[in-house]
Amino acid sequence: MVGKRNRLGRVYEPGKALSEPLREEIIEMYSEGFSVTEISNDVRVTVPGVNVMHITFCHGGSDADVVTEDVLRCIKIWKFQRPSIYARGI
Repeated sequence: MVGKRNRLGRVYEPGKALSEPLREEIIEMYSEGFSVTEISNDVRVTVPGVNVMHITFCHGGSDADVVTEDVLRCIKIWKFQRPSIYARGI
């Protein structure tokens, strides 16, 4: 397998999702009360990776920002006034 090696020794491919069985194992261990660090060390996935699995699957995914028509109108005005503005500046 071609890929990188994380600091815990697991080989992975950047940008490629964890396998379904590995994700299920992480969620199962979390639901059994294991700490994020214990899960990380056991499955050799970094703590941030375990946190992403927990947030995504235990809490129903990331909170999507809802853009109302009023907000969209304001964004269009700001973008018209300052075409170079970045999304994070809005």
